[in-house]
Amino acid sequence: MDWPTTERTKARLLIFVLSAVLLIATSTAAEDDWVTYTSANLARRMLISHDSLFVVTSGGVLITEPDLMSQGKILTNLDGLGTTDLTDIIQDAQGQKWIAADGRLLKFSPNATEQFLFQDNENNLIRLQCLADDGNYVWVGYPAGVVLFNKAQDGGLIQDSYQMFGSLPASPSVSDVLIVGDSIWLATSAGLAVADKSDPRLLKLSSSWKSFNVISNPELGSATVRRLAWFKNQLLAATSSGLFRLDRLATDTVFTELAFNPTSNFTDLRIERDTLFTFSSDGLGVMVDSTAIPLSVSGLPSAAATGAGNGAHFWVGSTNSGIYRSDTQGVYSRYEFTGMPDNDVVDVAISEKNHVNVAFSRKPMAEMVDDQWVSQSYSVGSFATRLFAGQSGTRWAGTFGAGMWKIGNGTPQRFDTTGTTLRGNNDPGGKNYIVITGIAGDGPHLFVSCFRAYDGNPIAFARLDQVDSRSGWGAFGTVNGITDTFIVDLDYGGGYLAAATDANGLYLYFVGPDPFDISDDTCHYLNHANSGLRSDIVRVVKFAPDSSLWVGTNYGLSHYDRGIDRFVDVNLPAGIGPDITDIDFDSRGVLWVSARNGIARFDQSSGAFRTIHAISSGLVSDDVRSLTVNRNSGDLWVGTSAGVSELRFPVTSLTESIDSVWAFPNPFVISSSADSLSVNYAFPGTVSIFDVSGALVDEFPVRAGWHGTNRAGKPVASGVYLFVIQNATGQVGRGKFLLVRQ
Repeated sequence: MDWPTTERTKARLLIFVLSAVLLIATSTAAEDDWVTYTSANLARRMLISHDSLFVVTSGGVLITEPDLMSQGKILTNLDGLGTTDLTDIIQDAQGQKWIAADGRLLKFSPNATEQFLFQDNENNLIRLQCLADDGNYVWVGYPAGVVLFNKAQDGGLIQDSYQMFGSLPASPSVSDVLIVGDSIWLATSAGLAVADKSDPRLLKLSSSWKSFNVISNPELGSATVRRLAWFKNQLLAATSSGLFRLDRLATDTVFTELAFNPTSNFTDLRIERDTLFTFSSDGLGVMVDSTAIPLSVSGLPSAAATGAGNGAHFWVGSTNSGIYRSDTQGVYSRYEFTGMPDNDVVDVAISEKNHVNVAFSRKPMAEMVDDQWVSQSYSVGSFATRLFAGQSGTRWAGTFGAGMWKIGNGTPQRFDTTGTTLRGNNDPGGKNYIVITGIAGDGPHLFVSCFRAYDGNPIAFARLDQVDSRSGWGAFGTVNGITDTFIVDLDYGGGYLAAATDANGLYLYFVGPDPFDISDDTCHYLNHANSGLRSDIVRVVKFAPDSSLWVGTNYGLSHYDRGIDRFVDVNLPAGIGPDITDIDFDSRGVLWVSARNGIARFDQSSGAFRTIHAISSGLVSDDVRSLTVNRNSGDLWVGTSAGVSELRFPVTSLTESIDSVWAFPNPFVISSSADSLSVNYAFPGTVSIFDVSGALVDEFPVRAGWHGTNRAGKPVASGVYLFVIQNATGQVGRGKFLLVRQ
């Protein structure tokens, strides 16, 4: 049809360009071995189908049997989903399940899920919020309108998108879509809209839509419509102000508020077996003759946000408290098999005894025990900030406001201003409101940074064998040259402490072998003006195994050259940073750096970075908060806003004995230039490759890999090769391997 010029112009200006790219996703890159750990505690939507309960959560899809409380399975990004941040699930007229996710529409099957990437014209992924099926199409609500997805054409593609709905402001966020015959209803952030969808082309015209909001219908009390339901031939709309029934009168269309508390915050409306279930901040109920009848919530610690039932049992997702199932008396019990306690990860620590601990922003710390996550029986205050793995299996947890905790070897022990030099900041909880921003150690000593310490001593330290005695504690601060108390990170290496500030560079403080002896101490203040630091807004400081200092700022990565007393900028690859979140090294000196948009690995032999992003790897999220290398295995643990990813390397453990080194993989099969050979030595050294005649083929550092080429860069032939490794002290190890070139 020929659009009016004004409408055509508005559409051109307002349309949010979308595209869908089909990915048949069953595995990640062959060269990487990823493991994902998430929590399915935060349920977004539930569906019971063919004697299975499907729960879409912030940590993937939980599948279990609705009549049992036995362990089910959690499908994550590594199981074909591509992401774990899921928002809605429906089953269409053909029995096919569809899932809305962050950046993806999933044609779901537990064994073979198809991903359709939803991207804007700048290739940014678009968060999908809700789904509805009309037999031929899936209608997808997103933060700027609704999308028409054609299920049949070319295997599935976006047919159109719509952003203008009557008198509502353009491009509102759509939180629910309801199909009633030929009508499509939208619940949006700006009101309610309805249109005849018989000819989807007409939906591009705002005049095709009838809209309702607080201007046209003040009785709604709110412009935000959360959920919709068609129940007993009536339209029900849940808003942020209550639940309303649409009444079409002879002279007007009005909304009648139903018998709920006017302040109810509705999260879901679900029709199960001809019964309407309502989920709100006031509890769980069913609708009978326009009246809400409360249901038992015995056993639920917080309001139910969504749910599903099969007649015998009702399952609910409790707000921030997990998943629960009712028994025959209506009493709810928690479903225990939901993985980690939370997905909002702050830090990961791994001890010498291979204890893996994870800290979360809103939950107690958890430990992996026999491949299961076990929550600690204590809370670390408002939220955790740092974890540190000490000796003898002891872990230390810093908090935002609740001091520091010692975990392991018995009952957790709290440390605050009583009997220590830990200091609070007087805001808001007084001098004992201690915000821990960094924990480090040199073996016998522990170093802790306290943000805005009220007495001017932001760095506390202690002898670990006297940590329970005040005499075992000391502090560094203004009198030692550390004049800024806004310390945000701390690390120790080679006799030095590096203390980062939030806006004024950093301090490099030499403590020597005994921090209690200040006679040999020196303090250097380093910033952009006096040392070339890339930015004075420092995020993280980290010493490499060779004691060199690396600094991540809001504007990139720097390396401190003590020879010239200056920082040298490290140019990060495109797509990483510039705001750095963490740095770590393995025992051989391989550098890993993270940002809120992925990870990079620095190959010092070639001077090149390798980047890792969630969309092209098994990384669970690009929003990376922490990096922790397992010194026992070389595996990398990545803490993100969506859970934990573990990047496993193809070697069970690194060895500190040069006499027991071996090369892997063996046989070394080369099918592409990306394939590489490594040795499992834990420390720096040089590896020399020889052919069977004894001729030198190539040399490379332990931290790098060998790609099957000679010193001229030419590929070598298949056959048996020998390797010799020599460390920094001249010790030598030997071995051999088979190279197979495909």
